[in-house]
Amino acid sequence: MSKLKLFLFGLLLVLGSTSTTIAKDKAPTYMTVQFSISDYSSWRPVFDAAEPMRSAANVKNPRLYRSADKPNDILVIFDVGSKKAGREWINSKSLREAWAQGGVIGEPIVGFVSFKAMKEK
Repeated sequence: MSKLKLFLFGLLLVLGSTSTTIAKDKAPTYMTVQFSISDYSSWRPVFDAAEPMRSAANVKNPRLYRSADKPNDILVIFDVGSKKAGREWINSKSLREAWAQGGVIGEPIVGFVSFKAMKEK
């Protein structure tokens, strides 16, 4: 699955799980992170152990998806307190070290999606 298709799949998942009656000040922000790993069974324990680090950075509720065609291609969708919080966490030294330990290949592709309240007609 191409990186674009994986991103679009993640976007559809987020869209499908978001209510259209969200108040303006409560509009959620989601961060999508796409990457490849060398071995899932080696990567997953490192990912799970990083939960306290994610939580402290206000990066929560990870939804993990693996490509059906290439199971080492991963998409994770997180709830983030803000785009700034997500960027700070994604650029942190401790996360980069965890990526190296877990066998992340190359540079992950990071995106943000947020929804504003939709006006009723």
